This record gives sequence, structure tokens and C-alpha cells, in this order.
Amino acid sequence: MYMLGKGIDRNVQQAMVWTTKAAEQGNTTAQLNLGSAYGGLPGVAKDPAKSLYWHEKAAAGGNSYAQYLVGIAYMNGNVVKADPVKAFELFSRSAEQGNRVGQYHAGFAYATGKGVARNLSKAMPLFEASANQGEQKGQFAMAMAYANGDAGSVDMVKARAWLRKAEQGSDHETEAAIGRVYWQGAGLVADKVKALEFWKRAAAHGNIESLYVLGYIYSSGDGGITRDAVEALQWLIIAQRAGHANAHAAVKGAQGNVLQADMDEAVLRADRWMNMHKKGTTLVPIN
Repeated sequence: MYMLGKGIDRNVQQAMVWTTKAAEQGNTTAQLNLGSAYGGLPGVAKDPAKSLYWHEKAAAGGNSYAQYLVGIAYMNGNVVKADPVKAFELFSRSAEQGNRVGQYHAGFAYATGKGVARNLSKAMPLFEASANQGEQKGQFAMAMAYANGDAGSVDMVKARAWLRKAEQGSDHETEAAIGRVYWQGAGLVADKVKALEFWKRAAAHGNIESLYVLGYIYSSGDGGITRDAVEALQWLIIAQRAGHANAHAAVKGAQGNVLQADMDEAVLRADRWMNMHKKGTTLVPIN
């Protein structure tokens, strides 16, 4: 309650005290929330090691979402040494409990051969189970499977139906991927305007690569998009601030080709956009 500010003033430090007590007593939701708090909750000193420690506690206690989170840590080598086999085991345990993100990542492991032998016949039921529960990444995976034949045959009607469902979610990686599909066509319908729409959505949800892509497209006029120096600089400036590796050079290069008034306008737009898209951390209420 203190963490979420439900019915009382939000007090992060008080919340940490009570959440720690519950976590130490074995409450897996508290352990999950404590790990998430150490992972980046405003007002709490970020500590990736503590974050993983509490998520592992919750995972060991059977929390399916924590199992997925720890699986991601082992897949990507966050804090621990990368271990795709262990990651797959954790995804599978999460999936067995019906967790939709666990189902998707177990399916993705089968589809890509990461941590387990590649097996599309095992991947597809997991993707479908995930998708049917509303997991956006699972829905997108189903769309691509029907578009490229991984589902057993090419079926563009089903591919488009799953893509429309995936479009309703807000996962930034999936939104960026949908943008690429509309930009390239990918066996579906090419729609440059819709691609920009999804890259902007992805950017608003934290996708740094989409920021840079938008800047590049408005700068170059790629794909027949009308060039707009101010729009391009806006996105490149935001990408630079977000830490994109190539954005600094791109901003510097573009800066020499515009008036100072245009540069000032781009900075102003970037400031406004960033103020509108500040993000927080979502926690799960303790039952």
C-alpha cells in the first residue's frame, strides 16, 4: 500500500521496510516486489545484485513471474554469467504454471534453439497459449509464424488477424518489430505511415532504437517520407540523451545543416516529448 500509494500517501522508505519484512517471511509476491524495487524503483538505490537475489527467492518459492525474470537474467547474463540452458529451465517452469510471458519465452527458446534444441513443433503451442492469454509478443510470434510458414503452412488471413491483435499491446520491442513489418511488408501489407506510427509508439514506451530510426528516416527521406530537419533532430536529440551509440554523431552532423532557430525548436520539442513520457515502475500488490 505504501509502495503503490493506495488509500495513503506514497512512502517508498516505509514501503521498503514492510515489503522487506514480508519478503523475509517468505511471501513470494513481496520478494518479487522487493526485487523489482531494487531494480529501478524511484526513491530506492538501484542494486542489480539485490534485485536478482530477491527475484531468485521468489522464483524458488514458485512465483511464475519471478521465474520468468530470473530466466531473463540468465539468458542475457545480467549480474550472473549467461546460461541459456538454465534460462530455458526457468522459462519452462513459469510456462508450466500458465504464465503467459514464461510461455512466450519458452516458445522463443524452442524457436531459436537458445538453451534447448530447436523445435518449432514445441514452440508453436507455447506461442499460441501465450497469445491466447493476451501476450503481445506471443501474438506477434503467431502472426510471423503464419506469414512465413513456421506454423505449418502460410496463412496470410491468420497472420493479419494475429498482427491486429498484437497491435493493441504496448510492449516497446514488439511495437518496434511491428514497425519494421509495416516498413518492409514482410509478406503482409507495406505501410510506411503505419510503420512510423508504431515506431513512435515504441519510442514513447522506451525503445531507444526507434528514436534513432525515426531521426534517420526524417533526416534522409528514406521510403518516400517527406524530409523534415527539425523533426529529425528532435528524435536524434532524444536518442542521444537516451544513450544511443550513433545519435551523438548524427546530431552533430545534422546541426551543421540547419539554422540556429531550427536547432532551438528541435531542442524544445525534445524537451516537451521527454517531459510527456516520463516512466515509473509497476509493482504487484501483496495479497
